[in-house]
Amino acid sequence: MGERAVFERQGWPTLPPGWDELVGASPDIDRFCSGADWSLTAHASFGRRGRLHTASGDGAAVALACARTPWRTPVLCSLDPVWGFACPVVGPDAAEAAGLVADLLRRPDGRWAATLLSGVAPGSAREAALADRLGRRHRIEVGPSMTRRLADLEGGAQTWLERRGPHFRRNLRRARRRAADAGLRIEPVVGGAEVVERAVAVDRRSWKGTQGSGLAEPAMASFYAGLARRLAPAGGLRAAFARQGGTDVGFILGAVRDDTYRGFQLAHDEHVAALSVGNLLQWHQIEAAATEGIVRYDLGMDMEYKRAWADLELTTRTLVVLG
Repeated sequence: MGERAVFERQGWPTLPPGWDELVGASPDIDRFCSGADWSLTAHASFGRRGRLHTASGDGAAVALACARTPWRTPVLCSLDPVWGFACPVVGPDAAEAAGLVADLLRRPDGRWAATLLSGVAPGSAREAALADRLGRRHRIEVGPSMTRRLADLEGGAQTWLERRGPHFRRNLRRARRRAADAGLRIEPVVGGAEVVERAVAVDRRSWKGTQGSGLAEPAMASFYAGLARRLAPAGGLRAAFARQGGTDVGFILGAVRDDTYRGFQLAHDEHVAALSVGNLLQWHQIEAAATEGIVRYDLGMDMEYKRAWADLELTTRTLVVLG
């Protein structure tokens, strides 16, 4: 039984046929988070997990979920209502994609005060087509934006490292020596939801865990466990644990799609902070990804510490379609 049939039988909503192939052919969107694994897991974890409003053609597809504002106003939005990484309008044919959205919004099976199209790259053909087609009947406003940081691994891990400053490289060498002296080692692992459960135990002892954020937050733990279950059959999850004296003291979680590694979560015990465990885990994943032929490391949402590791930044934004 195929994946689509399995999820239909279990009551999960499904995306139009060929969704992931259309995502893979879309150069201007977050192709990991717009894919079925992230989108459907986010919808199940943070949305209503109800029926989707979908449409598809030869070169495009759209999938939007129903939601309500705190004032009970009905809206349509992407399946990723927390971060807005995912674009709900996919495929290489931007004009067809815009037409599908326009037709969907004219359907008689619902009336919405607004439609939120997240994950759209400013200045892209996709944005231009959506603005042109939808602007004929609706008012369009620019909503929140989201910037991601990316590391360019083309040429390998050492080529990437050579682009870092001498202070960065010196600190990484020192961290590796201190870790070896302290008996700390990095071990890659494979699996699914059980890997996330193991990471949660570490996260509870991290600074994020003491504040109730990160994987220690139940909704986040549930989301990443669900995502890991979807990734496990194809071996898509990538994880490593820092261990000292037979105990997990740090972890890094991510996944691979095509030529991109997408980082998820990273944390470590507070008592090993002086060993630069986070930096060692990042470097381990970069070396492993480059060895695997990965050419891009998507570090996710922009944060200050990620800038030293990144070569590129990509910004997407939400188009708010009113009326």
